[in-house]
Amino acid sequence: MLSAFGDLKPAGWTPATWAGTAAGLVLAAFAADAPTLPAALLAVELGLAAASGRLRSFVAVLAGVLAPVGLSLLVVHGLFHPGAAGITFGPLTVRPDGLLFALQTLSRLAVLTGAVLLVTLGLPPGRLLRDLTGRGVPPAVAYGLVAAVRFVPETRARARRIIAAQQTRGLALDGNPVRRLRALGALVRPLLLGMLAEAEARSVTLELRGFWVRRSRPAAEPAGERLLRWGALAAGALTLAIGRLSRL
Repeated sequence: MLSAFGDLKPAGWTPATWAGTAAGLVLAAFAADAPTLPAALLAVELGLAAASGRLRSFVAVLAGVLAPVGLSLLVVHGLFHPGAAGITFGPLTVRPDGLLFALQTLSRLAVLTGAVLLVTLGLPPGRLLRDLTGRGVPPAVAYGLVAAVRFVPETRARARRIIAAQQTRGLALDGNPVRRLRALGALVRPLLLGMLAEAEARSVTLELRGFWVRRSRPAAEPAGERLLRWGALAAGALTLAIGRLSRL
């Protein structure tokens, strides 16, 4: 009987299970105004990232996204939050209510960003594509979603390769702004041409493999993952409902 539930280790979860779990965490993050609940949910996300072997990249991307946003929130609301009493320190007036609002907003953004990273970061594109098409998503829509997820990292990797190749050929990227602007063409042109050529090659390959023919086949997944996915969604929605009703 236990075998029907499958291996529930996070490393083996399907993208749909990650999406359902992430959605439940996001719903629960808006159940309370205090930042303690989002902080606990963020700890859960960190645990899931560690269990799936993605902790280092998860923390790096999360910190890179939230650091500038958090700094701006703390400065703007800590100093200029409307209608809040403040404590004066020399020429500055720090507003505790504004700082609390900034922490609340930042904690929810952290949970939301972490949820997106759990769904997209490090998941093989082929696995995501198979999962979407297996659930009845039209192939064109599934391919568009996967391509959108992979666009930024693939473009960055291609740009780094082009920069390294052009520098080995003697292209100088330093100097005055005019010189840098001239060098930009030597970087952008092969980047765009490479993207167009790769898109055409992928289109031909997918056409030859019959990818665009829609196949109706149910997605095979353990019953435990379905229970986990819908349970996380239900728990998140219930937590949100209880939190909202308690304020009435």
